[in-house]
Amino acid sequence: MVAMGKDHVQIINFHPKHYTAIASGQKVSTTRWNERVRTGPALFHFEGEPNNDLHGQVLAVHSHPIATLTPEQAHQPPETDMDNFAAQLRENYYADMPDTAIVDVVTISLDPQPQA
Repeated sequence: MVAMGKDHVQIINFHPKHYTAIASGQKVSTTRWNERVRTGPALFHFEGEPNNDLHGQVLAVHSHPIATLTPEQAHQPPETDMDNFAAQLRENYYADMPDTAIVDVVTISLDPQPQA
């Protein structure tokens, strides 16, 4: 889910299981359906973890039909079973997502952390 906060910083919600991968820079994309994500500043919020928000940027948003989404387009390993990828999106996040859905592959980055 994406919400607009004050000062036009969008809030992008993630499951807490993604915190470590995003905080370490290993996870640099997310696939979204029926959410209005735009390029620009973002707050990455991890549901149920109020003190673990991360500040970052949405660098790019590319739309693709889920039926023809490739591993490369989704920033997944080449051997990824994309039918299973779509099934997991439905099972874990978007139960109502139709086979004809257009999904957004969102490229993200973290803002540099201030030096202590």
